Amino acid sequence: VGNVVGGSLNGVHYLRSLPSGMRQANTPSQLAQRERFGMMVRFLRPMKELISIGFKAEASRMNPFNAAVSFNLRNALSGDQETGFSIDYGRVALSLGSRPGMSEAAMESTEASILSVQWADNSTMKGASADDILFLAAFNEAKGDAIVELNLATRQASAAQLRLPAEWSGESVHVFAGFLASSVLLGTVKTDRISRSQYLGAITPA
Repeated sequence: VGNVVGGSLNGVHYLRSLPSGMRQANTPSQLAQRERFGMMVRFLRPMKELISIGFKAEASRMNPFNAAVSFNLRNALSGDQETGFSIDYGRVALSLGSRPGMSEAAMESTEASILSVQWADNSTMKGASADDILFLAAFNEAKGDAIVELNLATRQASAAQLRLPAEWSGESVHVFAGFLASSVLLGTVKTDRISRSQYLGAITPA
């Protein structure tokens, strides 16, 4: 803002003053980069609680949120400055890991403010466990907000419900899901204890 700009070094955010007489660069490529970065940060920020766990094992040189921004900028943003940028929700990752994810996932919303999710119990798969815990993230694009639950059900439960804000009724909501080993919430975060998040699709809540 003005002659003060923000930056990040090794995951630490800071503010600094521009040298006297220097302006912020506004070349087309720099404007495009700022637009891309801003769009991804605004999308991911409401899901930071999940990302802080989901990218912790992958973030060796930066904090988990910055690692998620970097990954999704490379893999889940399409378009250009002329046609406009957009997020490819099917390629978004809110967590990265090798633990098995959902099988045969489906969702519906027939009851007001309730998102119902079902899946097949695949706890016999290598690397999975019956007591793995389900995480769900529901992102409302119109409002730029999200609901995140980190411990909604166990893998073997095969079904769960997420309560959504009443004001989200009739608006498109993008849903992401995955599993964590129960030890993750106690602080033991390794790639084999986290599944990569899966995009379940968009749904319009009742």
